[in-house]
Amino acid sequence: MKVFSIILCRYPIRGGGKPIVVCTAFELSHFSILTRNSAKEWMVFAGKTIIENTSPGVRQCIEEEERQGKLNVYVRRDGLSGVVITDLEYPPKVAMQCLNEVMDDYSKKFADKMESMIQPGAKPPAFPQIEDYLNRYQNPAEGDKVHKVLAEVEEVKIIMHNTIESALKNQQSIEHLVDSTEDLSKASKVFYKQAKKKKKKKKKKKKYSALIPL
Repeated sequence: MKVFSIILCRYPIRGGGKPIVVCTAFELSHFSILTRNSAKEWMVFAGKTIIENTSPGVRQCIEEEERQGKLNVYVRRDGLSGVVITDLEYPPKVAMQCLNEVMDDYSKKFADKMESMIQPGAKPPAFPQIEDYLNRYQNPAEGDKVHKVLAEVEEVKIIMHNTIESALKNQQSIEHLVDSTEDLSKASKVFYKQAKKKKKKKKKKKKYSALIPL
């Protein structure tokens, strides 16, 4: 079981606008050196896309068997949002507990700076602790200890989806979003389309790909 990334965003829910990435952490050792940059770009793009399509106060888990990964997303009512991207075997409730902890920690440290983060040109403060969460939650048993305690107080409700497309509002096409986004480089877009064509012709052996086709 593997956690590939944690992505935190500030989402201006009331004023409209796109999610703004405030901090990230990645563990990409299972990717080849040639695909790591594209993998990172895809994770950020997919994370922001799902955050934008998640209502405040809602938790979602998008399981992508084709790309061998899960997007676990939570959008808080104050606009702070997060995504934990894992492999298929990782327990969603433990991923959500990871989000709870890292988001609570972040908001406590930067409560007085939350509104300023959505201003044009604003530079989010550094939050190196996110790397600690990424490392600690590589072992879901550690996170599950905390989750079992909290489960006695509150049952976590998670909306499950089996594709990114099924989680998108207004029947949007992921291909259209890929073409129009500025979060993906030209090389990553070409890489995505070429890989998708290959997958239509034959099924490949399962491998770690964390929501990016390899």
